[in-house]
Amino acid sequence: MTVDLTKIYNLPLYDLGSRFDAQFSGIFSPIYKEEDIRKYLTHQFIEDAEIYSKKYTSHDYWYSKISKEISKLNLSDIKDSNMMILDIGSGSGNTIFPLIKLFPKAEIIASDLSIELLALLRKVLVLRILI
Repeated sequence: MTVDLTKIYNLPLYDLGSRFDAQFSGIFSPIYKEEDIRKYLTHQFIEDAEIYSKKYTSHDYWYSKISKEISKLNLSDIKDSNMMILDIGSGSGNTIFPLIKLFPKAEIIASDLSIELLALLRKVLVLRILI
């Protein structure tokens, strides 16, 4: 299932690797104004994104929380379907990795204002694919 992301965002999306730095390659995002990003995000999510990610990442913890809540919804009939999940505020992946485990056939779209956190998420995803 391939989705036209412009229908979700209603803004043009750019491959940030071609706009900024190769480490952002494969991350598609609208180009937000710096003052808009600073309005909602502090330095811990931008300049200190790696420190924040190391300090607060816990895929196992979030897997237990998310799986518990999903079990209450009785989603067993759609668990193996080809659905799309839009994760808003994905950061460096606390919710993404549990969702991948819980819904292996789903197309999951990670979204965050912090491009730096998304770059960390992408790095871990690439490493997991290579392992």
